Amino acid sequence: MLSNDDFRYMAHRHLLELDASSSRLRYLVSSGEIKGVPWDDAVAWHQKSYDAWVIFLSQKAQAPLSG
Repeated sequence: MLSNDDFRYMAHRHLLELDASSSRLRYLVSSGEIKGVPWDDAVAWHQKSYDAWVIFLSQKAQAPLSG
């Protein structure tokens, strides 16, 4: 189980990555680049960032095993 400070640090890292990937998608949408390799790469990056965030949260939600 992560300490409160460890959780905050890791959550912050995951959220920064998710925000960066979202920003990239916003940039591509605003510039009209919604096809091709840059778009596909940005979508894949965002999906990986989101998946990592969800996995991180689900690990935090699990109760520690009691013996």
